[in-house]
Amino acid sequence: MRMPIIASHIKRRVLTRPAWVLWMLVLLLTGGSALFAQDAVSSGKWTKKGYEVEGEWRIVEKNGGYVLELTGGFATKKAPDLKLFLSKKSAAELSNRNATEGATLIGNLESARGAQSYRLPANMDPKGFKTLVLHCEKYSKLWAVSPLR
Repeated sequence: MRMPIIASHIKRRVLTRPAWVLWMLVLLLTGGSALFAQDAVSSGKWTKKGYEVEGEWRIVEKNGGYVLELTGGFATKKAPDLKLFLSKKSAAELSNRNATEGATLIGNLESARGAQSYRLPANMDPKGFKTLVLHCEKYSKLWAVSPLR
């Protein structure tokens, strides 16, 4: 009995392809988030506190330390003094008044748009923190937060 043309094509082409075909299917079905989350110590999306922030982020282990990576889809409103922090407080506990209390500075935000990377301070383990914080220090304005997972 002859197989229909489509079934025959699938059997010959798809099932005999290398593993990258499977990865392509996973990426298509997950919208690319499977690749982004790979090897991440923590990752997430932003929650608005003062202003909208688009895009995802992740913390990865690299060269004996940790790096915070913001995706190419990162976008927010420009401000004069936006900084990234890791806080031991939960996202629900954070406000304009206490956003940086006991938090560790990661660095000044390089740009309001696009992919960016920030090396975390030496000997810092992100597993000891609860929340990633974006804060405008000049105006004491809590921009956005994201729980570490």
